[in-house]
Parts: sequence; C-alpha cells; structure tokens
Amino acid sequence: VYSELKDLHLATPITRGGKACASIVAPANGVHDAAAAGLRTAIQRATGVAVPVVGDDAPQTQVPFTEPLIILGNRSTSRAVSLLYDRYYTFCDLVYPGAGGYALRSLHNPFGNGVNAILVGGSDAEGVQAAAEALAEVISRAAGSDLSLGWLMETKLGDGIQLPACLEEVCTWEASRDSGSIGSFGWNSLSRRMALYYMTGDPFHARELVRLAFPDAQALQEIDAADQENIESKHDPLAGSYHYAAHTTVLLWDLIEESPVFADEERLAITNALARQLQHRRGEGVLGIEAPPAFVGDRHRDWSATSLYALARYFAKDYPDPIWGECLRSAELYYSALSQSPWLAGHNDHLFWYNTYYAPIFTYMLLSGDSGGLDSGYLQQALVTQDILFSGNLPDWALFTAPLSYLTQAAYLTGDGRFLYYLDRSPLAGCLHAEGPRPLRLGQSFWPSGDLSPRKPDEMVGNWTV
Repeated sequence: VYSELKDLHLATPITRGGKACASIVAPANGVHDAAAAGLRTAIQRATGVAVPVVGDDAPQTQVPFTEPLIILGNRSTSRAVSLLYDRYYTFCDLVYPGAGGYALRSLHNPFGNGVNAILVGGSDAEGVQAAAEALAEVISRAAGSDLSLGWLMETKLGDGIQLPACLEEVCTWEASRDSGSIGSFGWNSLSRRMALYYMTGDPFHARELVRLAFPDAQALQEIDAADQENIESKHDPLAGSYHYAAHTTVLLWDLIEESPVFADEERLAITNALARQLQHRRGEGVLGIEAPPAFVGDRHRDWSATSLYALARYFAKDYPDPIWGECLRSAELYYSALSQSPWLAGHNDHLFWYNTYYAPIFTYMLLSGDSGGLDSGYLQQALVTQDILFSGNLPDWALFTAPLSYLTQAAYLTGDGRFLYYLDRSPLAGCLHAEGPRPLRLGQSFWPSGDLSPRKPDEMVGNWTV
C-alpha cells in the first residue's frame, strides 16, 4: 500500500536563466518547419531566448529523452513521435485526431528520469500548425526569461469524427467481426472512460472513471452488465481486470493522472488499486519463472506476461521497488522465447482464433522495444501461419476474429504490405474506408503511411501444407 503520491513532474522547463533548456523537434524533411519557426519566435518574444530547432533524427530524440523536448508531428511524420507512440505515450497518427484537428499534450516523466515532453500533434500539416498556434498562445501569456509549461491537454477533433452517444457505442482499434466494435482484448468500462478522456479532453469521462473505480450499487450493476469476465473483481475493478483487459488500465492512467480533474486522494487511491493487479498476476505462470519457456503462443499466459510488463513498467519508474524489477525480468524472460523459436503453441484446435495469439506478443514488443523476435526472423516465420489459414475467400472465416490493430501492427512491425491486403479483406474494412462521418475509435490505429502499400500475398504459391 502506497501512502505517498509520487512526484507528478508537472513543470516542463523551456528556458531558465536566460538560456534554453529544451529543444523544438521538427521532422528532418521540413514538413513542419513553419510551425516550428512560429513556436521558436513565440518563445523568443516571451523570454528573449532562442530555443534550438533540431531534426527528429537528432541525438537528443533518442529514448530515453535526456532534455525537455517540444515535438511536432505524428507517428508517420516524426521519428520522435513514433518512438513515443510505440511505447503508448501518444495516440497521434494519421487517423487521430483527424483531418485538421490537433492534440496538444504534456507528457510527464515517461522514462523515469524526470524529463518531460510537449507533444504538438496533428494528423496533417494543418492540424500540427493549429496545435503549434495553440501552444504559442499559452507561451504568450508567460512573462520573464524563465519559461516553464505546466500540464497541457487541448484537443480539437478533426473533420467528420463522431463521438459515441454512450459507452456501448464506443469503437476501438481492437475490434473484430467476432468480438464486435469493442473488441475482446485490452478494453473494459474503465479503460474506455480513460481513453475517451485522453482523446477528447472531456472531464465527464474522467469523473466517470472515478465513479466506476470505486463502485456503488449502481456502478456495480453497470460493470457487471458491460464487462462480464473482463473484470473479475467487480468490487475492485481496477485491481481485478482480467488479464485480457488489464494492460490498458495502467497505460492509460499513466497518460492522464496529472490532470487537475483528479484530486491527490483520488490519484493515490487509483494508484493503489492498480498496484493490487499484482495479486491477480501471481499464479498465472509468468511471475518468478527462472528460464524462458520453450515457446509462446498460449494466449492466456501471453496476455498475463504483457499485463505484468505494463504494470511493472509504470511502477518501476514511479514507485521503484525490487518486486517491480522482478516483474519486468519475468516478462522479458518469458518473451525471450521469441528469439529462440518460431513455434507458437496454444489452443491449436481453435484455428479461427489463431490470429489473436499475436496481439499480446505485438503489444509487448511495442511497449518494450524488444525486437528479438524480428531480429531473429522467427516472428516473420511464425506469421506465415496466417497465409496458410487466410483462404482468400470473401468473406474469409480466418479473418473474423482478427482485430484491426493486429493487421496494422503486423504490417508496421514487418514492413510487409500483405497484412494491409488482409486488412482490406477484413469484414470491417468497409467501415474504415466509408465516405462521410466516421466514429472516433479508441486506442492506436497504427495506420500506415503512403510508403507501404497492400501486397497480394504469394507466400504459399507452389507450396503444400500439412
């Protein structure tokens, strides 16, 4: 039980004592040069200090950051944003916040060294320019040579994005034909409220999170109806999230906890509730292992390992204790099997679920930056199973359970457009490409940039499989 709240690291110093202590990061290709120049001018007018503008390939953009950064762009236009995106520290991509929209965010102590970042994000150049102008307005209200920015969350959703009327209408990027628009993996009522707050800035969703986290009789009924097995302990829902849905609760809390919409007592209570997830991870076959398994692919153990990693990553940086180091070590050791073998084994009698085995693996790889499975080539080899199972028919039964994000993540991680070909044949493909208004989807799209195109797979041409 934690009795003292962590240091929230609310202040992001930009200039101090007449000198710059931060850099503005703009893509090296120049797409956001005008926005970067405008911010530099705004800072110089307010403080008299010329802050340097560096490219997204500059040494200080390597993670972990060692100085405060003001970063412009999205995951497709900025390498620096992409590094944060993979680690679940921003959702800014080609889809969110949408055409002409922007997301201005402060990111507090993401790597545990006290260094913050300011994310000036948009899905296109117009949105990034609008975000830069919004930040310049904040800067213009400062006075003196010392400039420090506090907590920031300003959002303008792009043209044609529709908000859900109720929680039951929420769509996610983990959606599949089998599981519906909400999806089976990573989401419950509480994490959906967290994501809605982070993506829209509407404090109603933050207050709903608190109401559900410490439920009265009415909230208990709502959780029971909406979440079923995705929350095993309804009376302690943040602690009792099922391992399929646990990791997003702690990852999203890490993005929103500094908001003034929460009182310190609420922050501490939520932190302690999340820490109690550890009791649910004990006995799931990952924590405390002494050697890597022969293979991964058991979806339950994989999600347990991924949830354990996400939980420990947060607490190890903000509330360090040897137990969190052991949790990290166990998850990393578990997934080291990806570097030893291409074999994935789990519920192989249910082949229509086979594509869902990859979701926890991809999530761990992205959160941790562990590329062992890719570097060895074993992950690419394992993914040939998808070419065997996907029939090419429309509809394709093997795509019914495939989450949208699984296909976009597979394309991103492997750099192979055949997964975008499969995405176009997903039963949900029509809603992705439909004209007119579209719903806000929670989470990360990993939507591909124009340099990766769908490729018709030929991996099984001339081959028999037994």
